[in-house]
Amino acid sequence: MVLMQTAKAEVGSPDHNKCAEVRILLDCGSQRTYITEKLAEKLNLKKEKEEEIKLVTFGSKDIKTVRTQSTTIRLKLKSGEYMNISANIVPVISGTIQRRQINVLKKDDVKNIINSVDLADTIPKDCEYSSVELLIGYDFYLAIILSQRIEIQPGLYLLGSKLGWLLTGRTDENCDETGSERNMLILTYGNSGTKTQGFQSIDSSIPTKPEFEDLWNTEAIGVVDNKVTSEDKEIMKEFKQTLQFENGRYYVTWPWKEGKEVLPVNKELSFGRLKSCVKRLRNKPELLEKYDSVIQEQLRKGIIEEVNDTKGDRTHYIPHHAVINPQKSTKVRIGYDASSKCKPEYNSLNECLYRGPVLLHDLCGLLMRFCLHNIAIIADIEKAFLQIG
Repeated sequence: MVLMQTAKAEVGSPDHNKCAEVRILLDCGSQRTYITEKLAEKLNLKKEKEEEIKLVTFGSKDIKTVRTQSTTIRLKLKSGEYMNISANIVPVISGTIQRRQINVLKKDDVKNIINSVDLADTIPKDCEYSSVELLIGYDFYLAIILSQRIEIQPGLYLLGSKLGWLLTGRTDENCDETGSERNMLILTYGNSGTKTQGFQSIDSSIPTKPEFEDLWNTEAIGVVDNKVTSEDKEIMKEFKQTLQFENGRYYVTWPWKEGKEVLPVNKELSFGRLKSCVKRLRNKPELLEKYDSVIQEQLRKGIIEEVNDTKGDRTHYIPHHAVINPQKSTKVRIGYDASSKCKPEYNSLNECLYRGPVLLHDLCGLLMRFCLHNIAIIADIEKAFLQIG
């Protein structure tokens, strides 16, 4: 069970007209400080300039734009002094939250520590429900939190602040397993569909309904299941064992699927595709000349070779076509179609070969490595796969 940093303090309007004691959540993960409309109206706070805030909620890559007005409140500190805070007015900060009894605090040694300090919030003696009317974000967080810290047990601390000592951290106790546990979702709404109480009316300042699936879609933050199967491991093992490097070239075996080593003769298909390609390029002589130069260059580099006669009774060809992209420096390149079929019942070359494991899904680790050093170097390995022997 995790205890958030909460405190009870007196807040009021700058002109000293009205004040109220509310429960405050200190959240260093929030850039802004927020106050509910209900509390702002109760304190008769003056609404100042209107701002447009762009929010990225947990588990979502979409930016939500919220228009909100700012205001200024007075926060009473434990010393009796007051501190002015700027906050943005929002309909609701969270739904109803649950505060449960903490069994570890019943121990005599822990009880003595707790009784010797001035706590910022009360300790629930039984299960109780509350709401958060003021969230202090990182813009004022460091101005309230002090450097003192007392470790009660591993993971559970008393943190010093100008509002009193904050009991925060994790305990060895489990959360309620009956399903009645209420979670905190900032700036959300809806019904009990996710066992979370939010406000029922849709706020006009939030233009779109958030997707509940985003709340548990871990792929949005780069956490994905390991897709490497036992089959992939066997293919990678064989690949590494047969990989050779000779005369500046890499040579690998074909990862054939068992029972699919035989391919159909497709000379007619490939020849027909070649004629269509040449016919299409004849209308643009400069592209046809460039296409021919690419073939001659690959022949000269040993990427391809001319076959004068075929050995065996079965030969499989890979049809090719021109890929034209005027935006790139290499406007014409050759695209090989290894998925082509003579007939639907025949196999293509791609269907006879194992694809192998996907090695590009760890985007989170890639981005983290870019943040570790001052200089990042990237390389464009030109036509890398054409150098496979």
